[in-house]
Amino acid sequence: MQLNLRRAWITIPGLTLCLALGAIACASEPAAAPAADPPAAMMEEPKVDVNALKVEVVAHYANGVHGLYAQSLASAKIMDTAIDAFIADPNPASLEAAKRAWLRARDDYGLTEVFRFYGGPIDNEEDGPEGLINAWPMDESYIDYVDGNPTAGIINMPDEYPTIDADLIITGVVLYSPGGPTAL
Repeated sequence: MQLNLRRAWITIPGLTLCLALGAIACASEPAAAPAADPPAAMMEEPKVDVNALKVEVVAHYANGVHGLYAQSLASAKIMDTAIDAFIADPNPASLEAAKRAWLRARDDYGLTEVFRFYGGPIDNEEDGPEGLINAWPMDESYIDYVDGNPTAGIINMPDEYPTIDADLIITGVVLYSPGGPTAL
């Protein structure tokens, strides 16, 4: 490793000056307290419009959720294009591009998973796209228990399902997919 003397000459005096100024600042007398009492307005509790604050918090939350879903949608469209390109011309480069697009889309979607289980537009049992966009085309609670419902899932039905294997899981995917077996 070679020492750059020109740089050292600039750095050493600069560092010395900073240390000296810091020592002088610390050694100086503290500022005197104001002589007069603060105005009465400064001593009052701030007035907060709770309803306006609630509206602001909900709007901020909704904007964040929308932004994450928008990013997820954008990367999903890029992935769709990359997959179409791979299907049209399967080669190592188009395969690698599709893989990278899937990884990016999965990362973006992963940030939205926190908003699942609201009974909202994504996981609405009647027409939500949850089963179409998540890795499993079914709600995990059909197989295993979930927080808040420790008895959910076939895992808790040993009399009805003594063996849980791939065939049973595939059957569950078919039976509990949005739209039932005809949707797959």
